Amino acid sequence: MERLLLVGAATLHLVGEDAFLIAQWSENTCHVLCAASLKGHLDSWPDVISDTTSYVKQLGCSKLTFTSPREGWGRVAAQVGFHVESKTYAMEF
Repeated sequence: MERLLLVGAATLHLVGEDAFLIAQWSENTCHVLCAASLKGHLDSWPDVISDTTSYVKQLGCSKLTFTSPREGWGRVAAQVGFHVESKTYAMEF
């Protein structure tokens, strides 16, 4: 992440009062690389998603994306309005 930030390939943003995200941008899409709470936990994901959506709309985006290898995020994402668009498969050698 640090390298992406240093070369300008990603940007750091504060969201609301207690969260941040690191994102990459393409056309009308904000792709979140990582997000976290400054308190160590989030009280309300719906509030953070709402704040984030409002923020990226102001920057001209109409789409918010993220990826995660954790299956549990599928349930959380669906609860706040996300849908599966694609999955990434990988092979290490």
